[in-house]
Amino acid sequence: MIVFVFISALENGDRVCVIRGLPQDVTLAESMIEKFVMEQPVVSTHTISVPQSCVGRIIGKGGESIRQIQDMSRAKVTVDSQNTFQRGNDTGNRKT
Repeated sequence: MIVFVFISALENGDRVCVIRGLPQDVTLAESMIEKFVMEQPVVSTHTISVPQSCVGRIIGKGGESIRQIQDMSRAKVTVDSQNTFQRGNDTGNRKT
């Protein structure tokens, strides 16, 4: 039997994974975990400013437009709901 214990311990946000079990089970579990790590996609984040007047069109009625953007692009898109402005930016743009 294999038991996984995950502990948030590292400063960079990584976790320590403790694997317990028979030696051959631990070896197999370790190789499976390493494969998951190697196959993990790289995620990129980009922030852009959009005019306040365009936010409604980006989101769409009931979120329809933003869902379509996400479906077509396969990326997660969010619009700053707090309407916070970037320092020094008085043009009425919102962050997405």
